[in-house]
Amino acid sequence: MFGLSPHMPRVALVTGGARRLGRAMVEMLAREGFAVAIHCRHSRDEAEALLRQIDGRGCVVQADLAEEATLLPLLAEVEDRLGPVGVLINNASVFERDDMAA
Repeated sequence: MFGLSPHMPRVALVTGGARRLGRAMVEMLAREGFAVAIHCRHSRDEAEALLRQIDGRGCVVQADLAEEATLLPLLAEVEDRLGPVGVLINNASVFERDDMAA
């Protein structure tokens, strides 16, 4: 996968990992043997269900990444629970449904 060094930690953090594209990336990383930290802002139930689906190999972390003060504690929590992060996928976004006809 990715051409990663065999010495790199096999821990990944996927921001916005509970839904849509983030979910697919979490599933792929888990299949490749990574412990995955699934970040969510509001989708905790979906993130917990995804963690169970990937056999609990990882953790769920919840934070509002728009708040700068949450960034370092989030990373520290992941590293405390899973070890050093070798892969960061920054997928978090604001997604609002809109009426295309408006």
